[in-house]
Amino acid sequence: MKQSEFSKRFERFLRSLRFEDKVFLIFDGDVDGIVSCLITKIAFDKLGIKFSKITDGRFEKIKFSNLTNFDAGVVVDVPTGIQKKFLKTTKKKMLVIDHHPSEDMNSKNISYINPRLMKKEIYQPTSYVSYKLFSDFVDLKKIKWLAVVGTVGDYGFDDVKDIYKNEINVGRKEDIWKTNYGRAATRINAAIAVFGSEKAFGILKSCRSLGDIFRNKKFREAHKKFSKEFWSAERSMKKNSEFYADINLFFSIIEPKYSRITSALATKTGTTNPNSFVVLAERTGKKYNIHGRMQNGTIDVGGVLKNFGGGGHREAGGCTIDAKEMPFFKRRLIEILRGNK
Repeated sequence: MKQSEFSKRFERFLRSLRFEDKVFLIFDGDVDGIVSCLITKIAFDKLGIKFSKITDGRFEKIKFSNLTNFDAGVVVDVPTGIQKKFLKTTKKKMLVIDHHPSEDMNSKNISYINPRLMKKEIYQPTSYVSYKLFSDFVDLKKIKWLAVVGTVGDYGFDDVKDIYKNEINVGRKEDIWKTNYGRAATRINAAIAVFGSEKAFGILKSCRSLGDIFRNKKFREAHKKFSKEFWSAERSMKKNSEFYADINLFFSIIEPKYSRITSALATKTGTTNPNSFVVLAERTGKKYNIHGRMQNGTIDVGGVLKNFGGGGHREAGGCTIDAKEMPFFKRRLIEILRGNK
């Protein structure tokens, strides 16, 4: 499949829209999801199309009935597995832009765009994909900085270096977080944790440049609160950690104040220990949210966590388990990793 096929799919979606159609926009509630949502909104504004509803929506949180009064929808960065049931049954005109591993969901009414359909192992965050796609139709040069922030926020590197040209000059993937774009992504992530994804989207929408992210009072407030809790959670993680040297498994259970701390902490730990299979279990009531990382890519993290009803990418993945299943989860995880040796 060639890149031009995605442009054709987008054009088909545009041609299907009527002037009176009510269109919703749903985004995943992380940095890449928020940024790709804003890129999408800006591009559609330039095309003269206004969204009637914009919301954070992993589909398990949205009742399908909430979308009954809409004629069409756009979904960005929401893993296809989560929305598969909806996409298989809906008759609405849909544009779906994603980068998670998936089958081709393109159909008569669904225009599905995912770089993994061209190359299975490619890693191009949705911020990158949406910026490149929409740039074929409208001028988005003024928000290239925004696309770079979102791409860094989802740890894109090898397959997105063209968008980093003249913006980021680092030799290692781990160093993108040390740039101003990495620091900006960190502030957006903090705002998501402290204020929620929809409010963070609203704050980001008011920014017109990379510098605005650092000047914004709400982003600064969120960063201060998040950092304080992050360091506390990191101390707790180290205190409760277990290390299985024969399989390089780093495992710890934490209960942070903000849910997104675990993801950020898992990324930092994985980056610092690229040869370790890092698993952080976040206790939330009667559930554990599992965050996995292995930055050297020797073991498919998403593939391993599929065994527990989750998934993700080669270097990062997650799942959710019942608290009572933790002993089984840990035992089975160790068996799987020992089997991969």
